[in-house]
Amino acid sequence: MEIVEWQQPQRTISQHDVDDFYERPLPEITVFRFQTADLQMPEHHGAFSLKSVRQGREVYFFNGRSVSLSSDQVLLVNADERYGSEISDPAESLSVFFREHELRVALRSLESTVECQLEAGDALSRPGAADEVAQIALSGDEKVLSELRRLHGALDAEEEQEATEAAMLLLLAALIQNRSLAPPTALESLKKRSTRDELISRILKARHYLEATAGSDMNLDSLAELACLSRYHFLRVFTEVVGQTPVAFARSQRLQSACKSLSSGADFTSVVRASGYASESSFIRAYKREFSVPPPSARN
Repeated sequence: MEIVEWQQPQRTISQHDVDDFYERPLPEITVFRFQTADLQMPEHHGAFSLKSVRQGREVYFFNGRSVSLSSDQVLLVNADERYGSEISDPAESLSVFFREHELRVALRSLESTVECQLEAGDALSRPGAADEVAQIALSGDEKVLSELRRLHGALDAEEEQEATEAAMLLLLAALIQNRSLAPPTALESLKKRSTRDELISRILKARHYLEATAGSDMNLDSLAELACLSRYHFLRVFTEVVGQTPVAFARSQRLQSACKSLSSGADFTSVVRASGYASESSFIRAYKREFSVPPPSARN
């Protein structure tokens, strides 16, 4: 994932800068977040994207038609759709871009039945599916807004892995809400109990791996491969079965291991390093979020 952020009271973006940004190859997921009170974005086209504003308002223009985007909406924009936007009052704006391959994997994980996915290894696809996603504004869908809040929280905490998961879950929620591709939960779509048990077994295998490694070897693609599922399908069902995303579960395992080590008198700096945190301050913040109290060595 690539994250681009800036805060400027006023900014006019030239056509050259816009074309330069969208013509270069983007990572599979790119997040563009900014705060401003005055923005003029010229017409451009790019990858499939989800647009939102955390506060304030941003107006998008599509071939003479305008869409006013506020904090209770998410706007889906097709790849290669030409559009511009403007902000005339203080606002915090967020755009999440997905390459075509990423969008097709997400669509495939929703459009194929679970039974077929388990039998065919999540390899089904439907030509042209990415082209059928409509440019549309979402309003008031709690699942979409919940995933959007999750993404903002991960970005605020500078947790890139969690932000990647949140962006993927936001995409799935938006596609489900707009195209009725799948029921609210993946497990409810299963007709055979044996298939349901098989799917849960695969998820528990990944969970047991994270438990056995104390969350130290967290890689979404590797875990999905271990469960023999696409990463979007794995992320969706793992979150449903376990009640946490894979990254959140792995972090919880690392922090529980750290708690035991600190309680037994282990060196604080060594525990921080072993838990995968770059600084003691970031470890303390994560520990407090997990246990609602600071770690033992930081309470004095």
